[in-house]
Amino acid sequence: MTPAALWGHGFVERLGMDEANRYLGLVGVFSSTESSGLLSVCPHPLEVGSTFAPFLAQRDGELLTRMQHVDQKTYLPDDILVKVDRMSMHNSLEIRPPFLDHVVVEFGNRCPPRLKLRGRTGKYILKQAIREYLPPEILQRPKMGFGIPIKHWFRDGLEGLAEDMLLSASARSASFLRRGAVSRLLQSHRYGLRDLSRRIWSLVMLEQWCRCYLV
Repeated sequence: MTPAALWGHGFVERLGMDEANRYLGLVGVFSSTESSGLLSVCPHPLEVGSTFAPFLAQRDGELLTRMQHVDQKTYLPDDILVKVDRMSMHNSLEIRPPFLDHVVVEFGNRCPPRLKLRGRTGKYILKQAIREYLPPEILQRPKMGFGIPIKHWFRDGLEGLAEDMLLSASARSASFLRRGAVSRLLQSHRYGLRDLSRRIWSLVMLEQWCRCYLV
């Protein structure tokens, strides 16, 4: 087993997984090993990845095509498209067309994987189609996300909030999370050993949900 902090650890861990759990490993926040280490109460084996199995089975063909089908059924409508629509509409911008036009989507679904991913170049056919309209510095620019700086917040400013919410005597999630594991996670992030901000954010949101909905 490779150390969790080692570069490439996630890739190596996913090699031995079935397709559904491999997809979960790509989009999820915690690995199955991490989840098991955090949960103090787990009456049934963690089989979260099985949620994606039916979507993978709905499509024939290569794994890339079927994983993109899962994206279209889960990740896009439940996450990415929601955020993009809210932020763009807030600024009176229309961003999603023409990429969500059903003709474009259906064409993209029919394309073989070699036209979507060529070597390490993603969106290959799209870049080929628009290369005469955009300069190389735009086409070849690394992907730029719109993430909030929680990595820095949980090291300088909000680290106390996370500890108060997750480790206090009144923490509702403490009934099923291991206090020691949560404390080690917070400390590892605070002292820069690893960027665990997404994991901390998820636990803080879980605690907030427990406070709202658990009686």
